[in-house]
Amino acid sequence: MAKKKIIQVTECFAYGTAKSLKQLCELLKDEYEITVCYCRRDDSDNEIKHADSDIKWIEMYSDGRFRHLKNILMVRRLIESSTFALHGHSSFAGLYVRIAAIGKHVPLVLYSPRGYAFLRQDLNIFIRFIFLMAEILLSFLGRTVTCGKSEFNIGKRFSRHICNINNSVMIQDQPAQRSDDQFRVISVGRICYQKGFDIFIQIAKALKDKEFVWVGSADPQYMDAVMKQHPSLPDNIKIITYSEQGELFSRMTHSSVVLHPSRWEGLSRVLIESLSLGLPIVTSTCKQNLDCLLPQAEGEYSNGFSCENISDYVVAIDKLQHDPEMLANMKNSSLNLAKSDFDINVVKTQWLSLYRGEY
Repeated sequence: MAKKKIIQVTECFAYGTAKSLKQLCELLKDEYEITVCYCRRDDSDNEIKHADSDIKWIEMYSDGRFRHLKNILMVRRLIESSTFALHGHSSFAGLYVRIAAIGKHVPLVLYSPRGYAFLRQDLNIFIRFIFLMAEILLSFLGRTVTCGKSEFNIGKRFSRHICNINNSVMIQDQPAQRSDDQFRVISVGRICYQKGFDIFIQIAKALKDKEFVWVGSADPQYMDAVMKQHPSLPDNIKIITYSEQGELFSRMTHSSVVLHPSRWEGLSRVLIESLSLGLPIVTSTCKQNLDCLLPQAEGEYSNGFSCENISDYVVAIDKLQHDPEMLANMKNSSLNLAKSDFDINVVKTQWLSLYRGEY
């Protein structure tokens, strides 16, 4: 019996979106024939290098004035009578699949925002308003699948056809065990305005006795602007432009705390990977990041800290270094939260149920 066909579409095949999409394809490929349409971004080559050969990969247009129209038409041409589902990952990919599906009678049309574009703080208010209006209008086409509870709470304000399936990872049985006593702070992600690399620098400057590592490639324009303000980075900062997944997890395992000062998110894979390794997290007050903190009292969390300013970050990291008991308790709490909310074995069942029309 022939497998049903699914077309997965992403406008940004890199970083967390790429990892989540590849993970989803791995969960579905035994039951479905999968085609992935993607646009290149920096770091896409590293993801494509490890692409699953059981899946068909088609590159879309990444540049050009009419690239969005061309991508919609490309996806539309791929739709056949045997196509069972279209699934767009990111705001533009959601636009592609929902417009492409019009009149094609595709049984299942899904859209995963992975960070609503109208939340971007690097866009002016007019552009953000246009993105919001587009979300409202397109919400009548297909079903939205958010990647975390805070993103779901935002989406349900304007969409009736919406559900949530958390981003997920494999969970360790025990918190990561370190082989030395060196206190290290690690951040992972693209060096860009969204991820708060400028905040990271200010924190490192205030804590010169601690080692800070950032793993991720840089947005050249943003990096130039940062280096004009900080002509020389502090000696306690180390930048690693790329690490294979195994090497990255090893670096995280040998770190004491994960620092994630991002300004907006969908649901950060870096944070849930940190939880899965049993690492405390120090992050911003972005609501989507708070999904990865376990409340224990007003403004306090059992597995990390939520920070509003540089002083908050400095105090939080300093506390973790000088209170080994707190550090150990937060490690266990992070792992317990990962097991309860972000276990891939639970989430796999939800995805399969969704595609079977049972969720």
